[in-house]
Amino acid sequence: MTTTASSQANALIRDPLFQLNMVFWSLKCLPPGSSFHIDPLLEKAGYYLFALERTLRLPNDQEIISSLQDLLQTQSIDSPVPDIWIRHRDEEADFLIIELKSQGFSAESSNRRQLLKMLVGAADLSLSLGATTDKELPGHVIIVTSFTDTEQMMCTIKQIKTDLDISQLRSAPAAVIGIGYQDDDDRWIWECPEPSYLPQPLQQHLSEPVTVLSHAGVQPEDLVPLFLIPWAPGISGSNSQLASDGLSVLTGRVLTFLLTEIGNATLPINLTLRSDAIVEKATYGLFKYWKGRDKRSMSKKVISIIFNNIESSVLTDKGNEEISIDIPSEQIRDEILSVIEKIDIGVPSSSLEGTPMIQPSLFSGK
Repeated sequence: MTTTASSQANALIRDPLFQLNMVFWSLKCLPPGSSFHIDPLLEKAGYYLFALERTLRLPNDQEIISSLQDLLQTQSIDSPVPDIWIRHRDEEADFLIIELKSQGFSAESSNRRQLLKMLVGAADLSLSLGATTDKELPGHVIIVTSFTDTEQMMCTIKQIKTDLDISQLRSAPAAVIGIGYQDDDDRWIWECPEPSYLPQPLQQHLSEPVTVLSHAGVQPEDLVPLFLIPWAPGISGSNSQLASDGLSVLTGRVLTFLLTEIGNATLPINLTLRSDAIVEKATYGLFKYWKGRDKRSMSKKVISIIFNNIESSVLTDKGNEEISIDIPSEQIRDEILSVIEKIDIGVPSSSLEGTPMIQPSLFSGK
C-alpha cells in the first residue's frame, strides 16, 4: 500500500492513544452524534471489547519459569499487561491480546522481553481469566503499529517464536496490523503484511488493506475531540500536543457532566458524585473496561479538577473517590454554574493537565 501522510497524520499513527481509539472505532464504538464514516472490521468479524490493561498471568510451572529466566537472563519474571483484550462471540475462538506500539523494534531490542512473556502467557489464558475447568482458553497476540514498521515487527515475532521453540516453551500465535493514512481523501487504513498469521475470523477481513475511518475535510490534528478516551495517565511516547489537547477534551467532558448534574438537581441538595461514574460518562462507558492500576488514580484526578475549580462549594477532601457539592438555593446553584462555565479548559491550571502526572504504566512497555 502506498500512502502519503502529513506530519500531523504521522504523529497520530504513532500515538498509542490514537491507536487505542482506532481499535474502539473498529469495534463500532463511537461518540454520540458522530458524522465520520467507519468500517468496524473487528465488530464485523465477531469481536467485542473485553478489558483494558488486564494482567496476563504466566504459567504456574517452575520448569517454564526457569526456562523464561534463562531466556530472558533474569531471575525476576513479572507478568505482562497487554493494552487491550478482545473476545469473539464464538466462545471457541481465540481471544485477541492487542499491544499498541509507537514503532516497531528488532528481536535484539529490550522490548522483546515484554513480547516474549506475552506470547508465553497468551498460549493459554485460563489462569489469567480464573477459569474453573481444565479447558484451555487460547489467545492470539496482535501488535498494532505504524504500517511502515509492520514487516520489521513480523520478523521480530518470528525470531522470538523461534527462540521460544528452541527453549521448548509453548507460545501463542501472533500477527501485526499496521495503521496508515491517505491524505488525498482523509482515510485511515489498516493493513496486515501476512494475513495468514491472523486468527481465522479476521483473515478474510484483512486479506487486503481496509479503510477503518474516513472523514473528508477533517484535518488529522482535529480528530482528538472524536476520541472516546482522549487522555489517559502515564501514556508513554505520546505527542505532547496531542496529550495536551486530549486533556482539554476530557476536562471539558467532565465539566459538561458536572453542569448537567448540578443544573438538573432538585434543591436543596448535598449532591454526591462518584469519580468513577464521572469518568464513565466522560469516556462514553469505556472506563468500566479498564483493569489497570491507574484506574483509581485517574478517578481521583477528576475529583481534583472539580475541587480545584469550585473549592468553596465542595464539602469533601479532594483525595476521596467521591465529592459532595452543597447547593442550598437557586442563587448558589447559579453561582456554581457560572464559575464552571467560565473555566478555560485550554489553560493547564484549570484542567487535568494542571494536576500532578501519574507515573507511566499505560502503553508503556509493561
